[in-house]
Amino acid sequence: MGNVLILAREEVVAALLSLMVELRGFQPTFLKAEKSVEDAVPILFSPSRMQAEAREVAARHGIRSFRLSTDPDTFGRMLEA
Repeated sequence: MGNVLILAREEVVAALLSLMVELRGFQPTFLKAEKSVEDAVPILFSPSRMQAEAREVAARHGIRSFRLSTDPDTFGRMLEA
């Protein structure tokens, strides 16, 4: 289907997101050291406690943002949208 860039502070979170992305038929990719995050971010998500901040940052960069769902089907629909 396509690539999904995974950005996470913790390796465990990155691994879990990668698995969810793969299960939906997408290819997880990771940021290479020579690229900047601002050049690569297609989708921005955050925990619910930081949702307002994530929306503001996404709007500044003209990208989508969403609150991460723990439901795999909802997560998949967000990726496909």
